Amino acid sequence: MQKDELIRLLNQKKIAYIELSAEPGKSVFITPALGGRMLGVFLGGTNFLWVNADLPCDWNCGGHRTWLAPEWQDKSFYLKPDRRTWFVDSRLDPGSYKVIRHEQNLMVELAGDVDISSVDGTAYSLTITRKIALSSAEQLQSSYPSLADDRAVQSIAISFEHRLKNRGQRTLQQEIGLWSIMQVNPPGLMLMLNPITKFSGKLFYEYYDPFPAERLKTFNSGMAIFVDGAQRYKLGFPPAHTRGIIGYLTRLSGNTYGLIVKSFFHNPAGQYVDKPPGDNRKNGDVIQIYNHYEGGKMAFAELECHAPAETLAPGAEQGFTVAMLFLAGKKKEVIERAAALLFPGNFSELLTACDEFIH
Repeated sequence: MQKDELIRLLNQKKIAYIELSAEPGKSVFITPALGGRMLGVFLGGTNFLWVNADLPCDWNCGGHRTWLAPEWQDKSFYLKPDRRTWFVDSRLDPGSYKVIRHEQNLMVELAGDVDISSVDGTAYSLTITRKIALSSAEQLQSSYPSLADDRAVQSIAISFEHRLKNRGQRTLQQEIGLWSIMQVNPPGLMLMLNPITKFSGKLFYEYYDPFPAERLKTFNSGMAIFVDGAQRYKLGFPPAHTRGIIGYLTRLSGNTYGLIVKSFFHNPAGQYVDKPPGDNRKNGDVIQIYNHYEGGKMAFAELECHAPAETLAPGAEQGFTVAMLFLAGKKKEVIERAAALLFPGNFSELLTACDEFIH
């Protein structure tokens, strides 16, 4: 979806939006009424994020959203009492977000109270806060020094912080966790770094249909997983099996390619609460990759990452910041930077995988 299309759609549906834009051609769109979503990220004309063209809709609007994990266990907010029927409670998404701070063109902060019960009947009184800010040139240079004077690609960096506050009277014992979900346009390659230390067990855990092994490409320092939005699979990576970074490489239009990099705090010893149905592991997954199955205008994939669940006394709050980097440029230049940021020394292998899967 192009920028002018998104603006036209939002205006036609009378959906209010906030645009952050510190430089011409670089902008971020946030929609308070749609779950406080980040619905558009633009470098030039094309949106890096998938948007449901049938807005307004239920939870599946696209963009980047905040949910609460787990999805399937006793503390799930997404299961009806029969524990088989999946749904999204409107109190969680879209919820009721209001703007509490706004610095023109630079930052917006939204908050929403959520009073909800998990499938086992546990009641929660929570506040979710989302703060979306454009990173300055100095912050970009500090985090990605190689991009500071890079004229071959365009870039925009976003600091996204979401927080979870316990407004209830009971201490939360590492029961629920913040969940960052970004919906993107396929086809593309999800890029994962190998863990720093060796691990035991399977590389990833499957949530739905079996994962087609031919869609996985491994490199010396990581792996690429093909997504196309037309076959259902979801992979979960435990904290010991990866690092706090995930990338996505895709073609935006013509010979313009895009790269998304999500970086976040990753605690190998943390308690992560999201696991596949029926999974009895003591710990869950920190990164998940989801490939949707409908195809056509409903073709999307998701880059998902989790905060470790914390013990929250009444009135206590947990924060989880995700640094997001978006790059756009010609194919060779973008793949070179993807390799430099994620797979040093593997440019030719990543280029070959890109040629094989992204058309």
